[in-house]
Amino acid sequence: MTISANQIDLTTVAAAQAYAQTQQNSLTATADQYQTLITAVSQWAATFCSRSFVLQSYNETRNGRGTRQLFLKNRPVQSVQSLAINGVSASLAATAPWANGYRFDTKSIYGYDSVFFCDGLQNIVVAYTAGYVTPGMNVLDPTTYPTVTLPADIQQACNEAVADRFARRSNIGIKARTLASETVTYTDDAIPTSAMATFRYYQSKVIPL
Repeated sequence: MTISANQIDLTTVAAAQAYAQTQQNSLTATADQYQTLITAVSQWAATFCSRSFVLQSYNETRNGRGTRQLFLKNRPVQSVQSLAINGVSASLAATAPWANGYRFDTKSIYGYDSVFFCDGLQNIVVAYTAGYVTPGMNVLDPTTYPTVTLPADIQQACNEAVADRFARRSNIGIKARTLASETVTYTDDAIPTSAMATFRYYQSKVIPL
């Protein structure tokens, strides 16, 4: 295998080959083809879902709308490093009952007491970390990322899409084929229906800035 994994990869060559039931004597010979497809499908999924699945840091500047809850653009939120409103830093509310600070969940930040997202243009700045440890990150740096946290259904959807594209590489442009008295019709779906259902579930919703 000469083509390296990419951190955006939603599955691994070994997992995709196992799903496709690749013959043992073909594992090495087809590894580069599978790797290319995995990265391509993973990039397609990120574009289709309008999100990055990769665990990374973000600095987000937002408009305040006078609310106590602020939805963040990237999910799932794993940690919040800092929050500033109108140039004033807010602190994490440490213990319940939450008071005079902020808390967060996988999609948003909540303000308590004096902390709220007051009206303003680009007056809120949040530094946070969001996303998953992808199979690609684990392959590239297992010491830093020893555990994959990407949901299993996304990994499986990628396996299905990769296996489908790999199987169709010898039927490109062919819609049907007649063998003896039997006609075989090929689907022209870009992504298998079962995989599309999963990717649609993870599509990012539009969040006002």
